[in-house]
Amino acid sequence: MKLRIALALLVLPLIACGESTPSRGGTETAGAERPPYSACDDPNEVRLAPHVCWNPVGSRWHVNAEAPGGAIEFDLELMAGGRARASDDPSGGPATDEWVVQENVLRVFLGGRWAEYRAELTNGSLLVGDATNVRGDSWAFRAERQHGGTCAAGELVLGGGGDPVCYSVAGSRWAVAGRTSFTVELGAGGVLTHDLPSDTTAGNDTWAQSGSALTLRFDDGATEYTATLSPRPIGRGALERFEGSARDAGGAFPFSAQAVPSYPPPFH
Repeated sequence: MKLRIALALLVLPLIACGESTPSRGGTETAGAERPPYSACDDPNEVRLAPHVCWNPVGSRWHVNAEAPGGAIEFDLELMAGGRARASDDPSGGPATDEWVVQENVLRVFLGGRWAEYRAELTNGSLLVGDATNVRGDSWAFRAERQHGGTCAAGELVLGGGGDPVCYSVAGSRWAVAGRTSFTVELGAGGVLTHDLPSDTTAGNDTWAQSGSALTLRFDDGATEYTATLSPRPIGRGALERFEGSARDAGGAFPFSAQAVPSYPPPFH
C-alpha cells in the first residue's frame, strides 16, 4: 500500500519584541493559560505574531519524515481553493489531496484522507511535527519552505513571478442550479460523478479545465456546461461560485454553481 502521511506541527510560544520569556517555575506564570488565538482581519491569513499575519496559499515545502517503513521525503504545495499537491505518490494531486487552516493549525489530508499532516503554524519557513495515518501509525516530520515552481498544465495561475499560486477544480464539488438542480464532483483524470436525474448512464461523463475555462460534459457530450472561472486573486477559498451557459436537447440555458465543502465543519 502506498504510504501517505499526516502532519502535526509542534509549537513554540511566540514572544513579542521586548518581552521576556516566561519562567516555567515562577509564581507569576505558574498554571497560566495561553491567551486565545487572535484571528487576522483576512480569514485566509494566519497570525504568526501580535502584528504579523501570513497567508500560506501557494507556499511550497520539502518534507522529510521518519515513517514506519523508513525515512521518506517529498514536496508539498498548498494550492488555492484548499487543494494540495504532494509528490510522494504519482497518483495523488489536487483531486485527492486537500488542506485547511483552523485558527493557526494547519491540516493537510493526503490520499483521500488516508493520512493527515497536522501542524500549528509558528512561522512561514519551517514546519516541525508529527504525522498520522488511518492505521494509527505516527511519526516525526520536518518541512522547509521552498520557492519557485510552476503550475500543472490546465491550471489557473493566480500569482506570477517566482511563486505562482495555482488553482485547480480537481477534487471539488458543486451544487449546480439551471434547468434542473444536481451535485457534481470533479475527480482525478477528468472523471465526473453526479446525481443529474436525466443522465442515468454511468461512466461517460467528463470535465476539463484549461486555465479559467471549465467544461462539464454529460452523456458523451449530449449535455454540456461551460463557464469561465474568476477566483479572487489570492485565498484558500479561491472560488466559491461560478456561472455559465449549458445546452442539451432542449436548447441553451444559463446555470450557476455553488461550492460544496469537501469536509463539513466542525473539523475533527
